[in-house]
Amino acid sequence: TKVMFDAKLFAHTVHEKLDEISQVIDYFSLTEYRGGEYLITIKDNTSNAYQMNKLLVIHDSGNGYITDYGLVYTNGQLGIFTSTVNATSCIVSVTPGVSNTQIKGTKSLVNV
Repeated sequence: TKVMFDAKLFAHTVHEKLDEISQVIDYFSLTEYRGGEYLITIKDNTSNAYQMNKLLVIHDSGNGYITDYGLVYTNGQLGIFTSTVNATSCIVSVTPGVSNTQIKGTKSLVNV
């Protein structure tokens, strides 16, 4: 059995809340990776509130699936995460609860 992982850092800044519109924060190739684990922090730059999430993401080439099995925040939830797919990628998005947030994290992807 061969196990392969690809760990990467990523960052995304949400400047506007955009009326609760989902915003893409990361994506990965459907043909290279089956899924992964994300450790994500969100910082509200205005009020210095924080949120941390641990997410599992997987796809079956037709749908994206996500579970948030670790959520903690200091002053209310700052964002909600979803997963979808398009023709080539599995997409991880956030619907921010506030404007002016900074999102950082790490991901570990598992090859197909």
